[in-house]
Amino acid sequence: MEIAQIVNDWRSQVVGGMESAILLWEACCHCCVSSLLHGAGTWVEMPAQTEKRLNSLQQWFIRLILQVGPGAPLASLLWDLGMLDMGLRIWLEKLMLVLHTRRLGEETLARRVYEEQKVNNWPGLVEETEAICRDLSIESVHVTELSSRAYRAQVLKACHIKNEERLRAQAEGKTKCERLASEIYGKKDYISNSQLPYVRQMYKSRYKMTAFAGNYSKDRRFARNDWLCKCREAREDEAHLISGNCEVYGEIRQKYDKMDDKNLVDFFNDVLRRRDELDIEER
Repeated sequence: MEIAQIVNDWRSQVVGGMESAILLWEACCHCCVSSLLHGAGTWVEMPAQTEKRLNSLQQWFIRLILQVGPGAPLASLLWDLGMLDMGLRIWLEKLMLVLHTRRLGEETLARRVYEEQKVNNWPGLVEETEAICRDLSIESVHVTELSSRAYRAQVLKACHIKNEERLRAQAEGKTKCERLASEIYGKKDYISNSQLPYVRQMYKSRYKMTAFAGNYSKDRRFARNDWLCKCREAREDEAHLISGNCEVYGEIRQKYDKMDDKNLVDFFNDVLRRRDELDIEER
């Protein structure tokens, strides 16, 4: 909540509020992620519920900054920001802890416990990290001769590949996430290069979360118009508005040659302004 207050300040928005939020969430000293995952390298036999709760918290934070509700498609939250699933962050912590332990002096207790686990094939961190390396298709942490920095970079790259696979699978069959199938994985330019109010508008337009009746089929605020467009000829959904066939908003559509992301935001803003004007006239 403190991060949300900071980035909503106009001084943060000048330099890009969303970038500031991401920086405060995961990159600064004593940041949220490092506090949440403190000691995660030792979380052996971690319950699936723990990972789910951590992911829910990260998703809640992103929705808070973007100012969208729980209806936001989950895959889109990490997709546009290029952020890692919390389970993959924990994998990274475990691998780096094992690499560090391997390089301790042979007389240290941690190194001796590690060697005993490895020799006797006991269940624990050694067994788990070997499985993680296979899952990520990377060199085993138990035999690598890479430096800590080089190995971390290799693991991080593999985690992002796995993250992409998971997000694409999660988006399959979801109408709001259709664009994920044709886009390149990674943080989107508008996240880094735009002010926070525009980032919020862009996200909503990309994932069918602009305040149109067709995007909120259970929202009672649209019930008085039966979820219909002002033209009363069709449901107020994005496909109808973009088609240019609406008698009320068709002339607005003619101003835009193509519907890329930027034009989509501007078009939807024009439609919402026209709708507000019509509502005032009706009242």
